[in-house]
Amino acid sequence: MATKVSITSYIEGLLGETSITVPDQTIMAGMEDILRKLETYLQQALADFWVETAVVSNPVTLQNPLGAIELYCGNDRAIRRSSKQHAANKMSLMYDRGDTAYYYIVGSKLYIEPYVPARNTYTVRGIAYAVSNGSITWPDKYIYPLALFAACDYLYSRYSRELESIASDVTTFPSLTLAFTNAETRLSNDDVELASAELAKLRTQIDAYAARTQIEGARVQRIQMRVELAQQLLSRYMAMKARYQEYFGFTQEGEK
Repeated sequence: MATKVSITSYIEGLLGETSITVPDQTIMAGMEDILRKLETYLQQALADFWVETAVVSNPVTLQNPLGAIELYCGNDRAIRRSSKQHAANKMSLMYDRGDTAYYYIVGSKLYIEPYVPARNTYTVRGIAYAVSNGSITWPDKYIYPLALFAACDYLYSRYSRELESIASDVTTFPSLTLAFTNAETRLSNDDVELASAELAKLRTQIDAYAARTQIEGARVQRIQMRVELAQQLLSRYMAMKARYQEYFGFTQEGEK
């Protein structure tokens, strides 16, 4: 299985940078996005995520309660019910005097009835993925797309922070107003080309302001450099996102 260290190293290699911090929630979001895509377009790949876990308590917490789950009592597959009452009701056609192991799920908890650990061994089989304290439940085979997802998130975060810096710099220029928020709004709506156009418009507005006010060239250059950096980050984000989409067989137009 992969580790957070190996994934972080992969991300740094993709970006050509070092000392990158990857939050657990970013990795978890990437895991969920990849599994959704595989479930939709490449279901046979889900077998790589199938994990068998021994049950040591009743109830047991599931890592992926919404996914495909099976419970085995020894070598026999247990029967899933909608609730305890449904199968324990003696008037129900499903009532079998408690001779057959069955299970039901409430939230993220799986309950076993009857639970007799002294007589039986229990295992849960299903799609599992998790990240906690550097420990990751994730196949090595899928480190690459997970690293791509995290790299996209990293570049997007840096792009957003750069826009915040531009907004802060603008306040030091009297009477200069820029619609810089459009550059982030466009990207949030996945309009990458329009986001790029918004950044180009910012540079034009700053140049026009400098020419009109004859303001100090060095100050204008600093804010222009920030806009240029935002453009570079956006370009890198677009390229990384394209690689992520291509991994699943998407074209640039988003078609399969």
